[in-house]
Amino acid sequence: MPRIKILILALTVLFGLGLFRPDLGVKSLLATGNFSFITVAKVSVGGDGNFSYTAFGGNGLPSAFFVPTSGGTGFRSFSVSPGNYSILENVPSGWKFTSLTVSSFTGGSVISKKDSSALILLALGDSVTAIYTNTRQAGAIIIRKLTLGANGNFSYTTSGGNGLPASFAISTSGDSGSHAFYDLPSGNYTVTENVPAGWSFISLQCSTSSGSSKISLNDSSSLISLIVPDTVVCTYTNATCQITCGTRDTTVMNDPGKCGAVVNFSPPSTTGNCGTVTCTPPSGSLFLIGKTTVTCSSSDGHQCSFTVTVRVGNNCPLSPGFWKTHPSAWPVSSITLGDQTYTKSEALAILRSSTTGDASIILARALIAAILNTANGSDPTPICSALGQANALLSGFGKKLPYAVKPSSPTGQAMTNAAGILDSYNNGLLTRRCRPSLNAPVIPGEGSGEFRLEQSYPNPFNPQTEIAYTISEPSHVDLRVYDLLGHEVRVLVSGDAGAGSYSIPWDGKDEGGKLLPSGVYLYRLTSGELTQVKRMLLIR
Repeated sequence: MPRIKILILALTVLFGLGLFRPDLGVKSLLATGNFSFITVAKVSVGGDGNFSYTAFGGNGLPSAFFVPTSGGTGFRSFSVSPGNYSILENVPSGWKFTSLTVSSFTGGSVISKKDSSALILLALGDSVTAIYTNTRQAGAIIIRKLTLGANGNFSYTTSGGNGLPASFAISTSGDSGSHAFYDLPSGNYTVTENVPAGWSFISLQCSTSSGSSKISLNDSSSLISLIVPDTVVCTYTNATCQITCGTRDTTVMNDPGKCGAVVNFSPPSTTGNCGTVTCTPPSGSLFLIGKTTVTCSSSDGHQCSFTVTVRVGNNCPLSPGFWKTHPSAWPVSSITLGDQTYTKSEALAILRSSTTGDASIILARALIAAILNTANGSDPTPICSALGQANALLSGFGKKLPYAVKPSSPTGQAMTNAAGILDSYNNGLLTRRCRPSLNAPVIPGEGSGEFRLEQSYPNPFNPQTEIAYTISEPSHVDLRVYDLLGHEVRVLVSGDAGAGSYSIPWDGKDEGGKLLPSGVYLYRLTSGELTQVKRMLLIR
């Protein structure tokens, strides 16, 4: 006969006798001589158990067997010969008897019950039903741990006493683990979970029979206040560190006088106990021109990354003379030369100095103009090495300029060589493809007449226009034409000229004689330290 039919038959008989009570939980022992078999049925309430039995008498009854429960029920059935039998049920830890009743046709059965076992003496012909109501979870504290992604070892401390140890641990296997304490007397208990490094709470859920339990949660521990006889099941879901850089990509312009920029950024966001998070390069570093990847890593190996892009402008540099005579156009209010920082008035005094006998002043003048040009949007790439060398040469003196360095000394020669590179940059010799500044002011001349660049005529034009200009004093003169991208397309004038007014035509062609397309073009006049830019429109 299949086992399930035996169980159904046994439970049907018990129900008919009024002895099967599912609301209490049942542990049934049934022996009937009429059917010549003994059936041991188990119904567990509050969870499944593995119940062991020791039997005496042989004749088809094993000396030991188990009745495990699944979904709260289980049974074993044995065909036996007529005779007397005794079965000892061993109650597993955490379970205990609350009631035990017997119905017998002959009255020959005897039951001896203890807290941890029950001895039942059976004689065939009797119909014996033993009902046990177990309260495995009544007065219990159960801590259940669920972990995501990995197993962990979690330690706990308690208020101790009344059957609750002062400390215990739960190790998860397959992402879960638990610890239970049974048969606790009524009273107040507290359990503190200590979160190991690398883990943090995502959620904390507790179910209680009375709702009187309380939870206090923070990043490193949870404090659970319990009142027994509540049945408390706490579920913690922990996750390992997660580190997120998010939309942190950054684009900045280069710092004045630097081939890069000092960039500060906030640390990435984290969930979980990530320990120490370090970023490489760190916040506050000098990021060079171009794109740099920043990688942020936690102490447990998790990481994220983002990019820092340092851009440069393409404005053409302005001469030292322009910056010397137009302090109101300075884009910065202080300048650092070497390891010393100078106010605007201090830097202007150095720039206006005419001394040629101190190499430190010669270099400082060129460096000040270069710093102002890079702050004004000029590309520092051609002078990256010279900027670093210049600042190194002007460091270590322990005071502000001047340093009285003879140009003929080894240090003086190094200073004048660096100054020569910076002067070439400041005078536009190293930035051929720069974009002329549209904001260059008209600069009054200091000789006869004015330095002045006229609007080309006609404008718009096709195929030719005239460009008139006035030079206030003898100087080297450059008149060049650029497209709107800053590309030089034609050199109209390049040479020395005396003071006076001039006019020169432009036929709308480039240096190779090729006709240029319609569009707006810029023309820039430079005379010594003076510069002016205007626009003209070519229409084909």
